[in-house]
Formats: sequence, C-alpha cells, structure tokens
Amino acid sequence: MHRTDQPLWITPADFRAVLSEADSRLSVLRGRYPSLGPYPVLARGGLQTEPTNDLPKLVGILPDLFADNPAKSEILGLLGKKGETRKPGKLRAAEKKNQEARIGELSPLLRIDGSFRVELRFGNLDYESIWKLKADPLVDQELTLRSHASIRIVLMPLSAFVVAGPSNGAR
Repeated sequence: MHRTDQPLWITPADFRAVLSEADSRLSVLRGRYPSLGPYPVLARGGLQTEPTNDLPKLVGILPDLFADNPAKSEILGLLGKKGETRKPGKLRAAEKKNQEARIGELSPLLRIDGSFRVELRFGNLDYESIWKLKADPLVDQELTLRSHASIRIVLMPLSAFVVAGPSNGAR
C-alpha cells in the first residue's frame, strides 16, 4: 500500500466509513483475543483520543485532527460560546439551538487528517496474546512494529480505507 508523508485529507463520510470498518475488525479481534480487552484510539505521535462520529466534539478535543479551514475555525468559536455562561444560567434555548444547527451545517465541510491512525490499547496486558495479535492479518502489518519492546498495534491509518477500500472482514 502506498504511504505518503503528506496528509491525505478525508471527508466526514470517509471518516465514518473508517470508524465502521475499524469497529468491524475490532469485533473480530475481540473474539480472537478476548484476554486483551482491546479498545480503539485515534492516535498520531503523542496525540490520542477515543474515536467518535461526533465531529464537533472531536474538533473541541483534538483540533489537530482537522485541517485548518473556515469550518473548523467557526466550529471552535461556536464551541467556545456554548461554554460561556450568562447571568446565572447557560445560553438561552433558542441561541443554543441556532448554534447547534450552524455546527451541523459546518460539520460536512471539515476535513480529517488521514495520517492519524486507529490504534489498539488494552484493558489487560497479556503479552503472549499481544505478540500473536501483531501477526494477525486484520492489523496493519506495515505500521505495527514486530519488536517485543513495543505493544503498539495499528489497526489501520485513516487514509488506508480511502485508498484501499473496505475489507468487509474478508482479510
């Protein structure tokens, strides 16, 4: 598979498809390696967060996941306003509804950095199972180090699905 150093920006629809594919793979892997309690994270370098289809939430938690564009900037501004308080209460209901509607309009315009990866973390460290999991065809063999010094397992980079398409569990 072709890898590039420049990010491939993916659409929200592609992102949802990636998370769906990752969830399918993870379901199979949980059955194969039940002692590990694997769970997914979106990661790149030292950054990581729980994957979710709630893109505005991700913009607020991990803005580096998204391309700098007007949609991201406006969503960040609106998220900041949602956190502001007025008098003793929060935003008025109508104002909050308008902000949520605007965020909904902007979300499809976001672009997600395809260099982020869906990686696995573990509820239980069963090293023998981790070493076996590293060789499983459902994990990315190119990005998962085979060294026993590392327990990082890359399920898939976000861009892999866009480039290669879904595996439909056929791997």
